[in-house]
Amino acid sequence: MKNKKAYGYNYADLAATVEYIDLNYPQYEYRQSVKPIILGDQIVDYAYTIIRPKDKSEPWSEPLGLVRVVPGGMPEKKKLTPQQQYDAALTTASRISLQRAFGRASEDNDTNELRQPVDNIQEVQKQIVMQDWANRIGVMLQQDGIKDGDRMLAKVSEVIGRKLTSIYQITPAEAERFVNEYKNTHNNKTHKEDSHGSATA
Repeated sequence: MKNKKAYGYNYADLAATVEYIDLNYPQYEYRQSVKPIILGDQIVDYAYTIIRPKDKSEPWSEPLGLVRVVPGGMPEKKKLTPQQQYDAALTTASRISLQRAFGRASEDNDTNELRQPVDNIQEVQKQIVMQDWANRIGVMLQQDGIKDGDRMLAKVSEVIGRKLTSIYQITPAEAERFVNEYKNTHNNKTHKEDSHGSATA
């Protein structure tokens, strides 16, 4: 990767990293995102990357290259506004996440890691997966006309057989079971309605 010199060490910026990954790993596609994670009494943002073969022969990977977004970590950026500091930190975290996801690294990864609080990465990864499932379930129910939060919780609790007070309490296994069962029920209902319509036409 093309290295630049800044903050006393070499690094490859995000654009150079994307160019390198696209050139050297053409068989893969990837997505990057950032999610708020609850850690103790604080909420912090984590950038991460997921990848899969372009031929879709495998599903999306678990969240890879987890990097905490740490605004204002570099003295040179102290003159920036809080939003500018956050944007700069997010760009840095996204770049390092992408490098880690594909097993690449810049000199500044270790330097960044020294500034990173030591979090429970397994817990961070678990929360990201749960948020993704919760969002997927929310979209499904809204498309089916269920938009009220309490009704959503009641429907999910009914299907999984456990009362939830928050959608984020659902486990990945329960979420997957709900999605599959809800899809099957919805498809069967649609099929019966279509059959009834054909019979009375």
